[in-house]
Amino acid sequence: MVNPVFYDFKRGILRLSVLLTLLLFISIGVGLAYLVTSLLATTPLPQYFIYSSTIDSSTGVFNLEVLLMSPEMWSVDGEISYKLGCSKLLGEDPKTGSAFWDFVIVDEGVAKSSNGRIYLEKSIFKQETQFDKNGRPIDKTILETYTCSLYLNVTTPLGTQTTMVHPTGGFPYTPLVFENKTIQVLVGSNPVSNRNNVYFSTSETLVLHPSNTDVIGVASTSIYYNRQAGRAYLLLSLYTPIDMEFEVYIEKPGLQNTQIILGKQGILELNLSEIEEYFNKIDVKVKRGISIVELDTSLFNNTLGRMPSYTVLVLSRSNRIAYSFIPTPSNSILRGQTARIIYGQLLGSTGIGLFASFFPVVVLYLVYVYIAKPRSQGALEFVLARPITRFELFTTRYVAGVLVVFTASLLFYIGLMVSIYFLTGVSTSIQGAILLFTGLTLSLVAFYSLCYLLASLTSGTRYIVVSVFTYILFTMLWSLISLGVTLVVTGGFTTRFYDELVRIQYISYYFNPLRIMDFMQYYFMTVEFEEFILQPRVEEILREVVNPWFVALSTIAWITIPVVLGWLKFKKASLST
Repeated sequence: MVNPVFYDFKRGILRLSVLLTLLLFISIGVGLAYLVTSLLATTPLPQYFIYSSTIDSSTGVFNLEVLLMSPEMWSVDGEISYKLGCSKLLGEDPKTGSAFWDFVIVDEGVAKSSNGRIYLEKSIFKQETQFDKNGRPIDKTILETYTCSLYLNVTTPLGTQTTMVHPTGGFPYTPLVFENKTIQVLVGSNPVSNRNNVYFSTSETLVLHPSNTDVIGVASTSIYYNRQAGRAYLLLSLYTPIDMEFEVYIEKPGLQNTQIILGKQGILELNLSEIEEYFNKIDVKVKRGISIVELDTSLFNNTLGRMPSYTVLVLSRSNRIAYSFIPTPSNSILRGQTARIIYGQLLGSTGIGLFASFFPVVVLYLVYVYIAKPRSQGALEFVLARPITRFELFTTRYVAGVLVVFTASLLFYIGLMVSIYFLTGVSTSIQGAILLFTGLTLSLVAFYSLCYLLASLTSGTRYIVVSVFTYILFTMLWSLISLGVTLVVTGGFTTRFYDELVRIQYISYYFNPLRIMDFMQYYFMTVEFEEFILQPRVEEILREVVNPWFVALSTIAWITIPVVLGWLKFKKASLST
């Protein structure tokens, strides 16, 4: 004999309308994953990358090295398209002041990364004569007499950054004269970095601002601090024509821009023996090219994120002493910025929010099929003619409906999460996944319980009218009610209106069965990122309003009280037509 709960569950989940609706939402989940990847690929988000490039003006050999990174400092694959442009100012219009430039695109191309890295080397000047767009031959005099810049367009799964091609734009090269030849050098990191020359020293003393005749290279640095993860990274791009190994030092906290010993002529100087009085040594050595060095945050004595910059010293003691003092900007980065963007879509009106908003229509229809419709047709009396009590009938169909809601939510949730993972590579923690699924399921079960009560009070067409109105009230009208209450409390759109609106909205969610999901989203974000949103004031309000005990009591009340009241009415109700 088939179990009554299983029979009613199968009758509910295999109903054509339920299956079609579920298939629609799972398709929307897959579409959402594709939408997220498309959105990230076309939205101008910060693209983190380190770059190093050189051009030998005499031979025309062009080198480019790029490392593509996510905001969390892990490498990501993508591609770059570049243009190498050189310009020369010809003069200005005496009337308008507009500048006249001679601008030549010397080279251009596209390169894809492998493990986030791109490296290419090519000869710009080939044996055959090359011409610019005006038909003029391009030769090495362009590199020797024009100012050159690199224009990079970077595309990764996180977004696209474009650089306008203009004589005064792009990343400018710095000419470096070494052994009677000129090398154009470009080093840096995006979006923020500082650079300085690398100098030779003929003594044990390092001068902060020596003469340019001692230049042997260029170095660029930036520091990125992930406050939530408690990690800091030094991004270093370095070029010297001689292959040397460099030690890395970072100034000790409390030294504002490293005010080193003042020399006789007003020049800051530092003896090699005094370095560790002013700098902390990083246990790493770097060579020319690009590097990412993870830093021990304890070296900064809790000043990271509060000081605008730190001085970085790179020092080589091989053959001759080479060094560079670089004032390095410190930037705070968000943990999980990529995941935040994806979760914002996941929790929004096109993801779980869409399912939680519109699947209740299927839920109220299930109750209509289980109770309201057969009651209006007198079919429940026929069922009770069998060896089954009213209580068994009531609980069997309630449990069967809960199982349908649970199964449908689970199938949708798995389809959504799997498609998000395979298309974006982002997955939630186990705890976060449980919180989201629990919030989604409890909201729908609570609404199912409420509809079950309505089916005990009414039947047939009257149930449809009442349940649809209840659905509209809790989904579409609830925000308007919160807005109206806030206007009354604040007396209009005052400076505290937004704070009060957030407070009143979340208080009102305790009285809305479909808003249990919002509380779980809050806990999900705090579990995944240790914060819900970025505005500190709103975060403070939510910590005051969202109480786990109240959330639990509200959830239990919305699920149990309607069922108990429904049974008290159902056991005495007339089940005839």
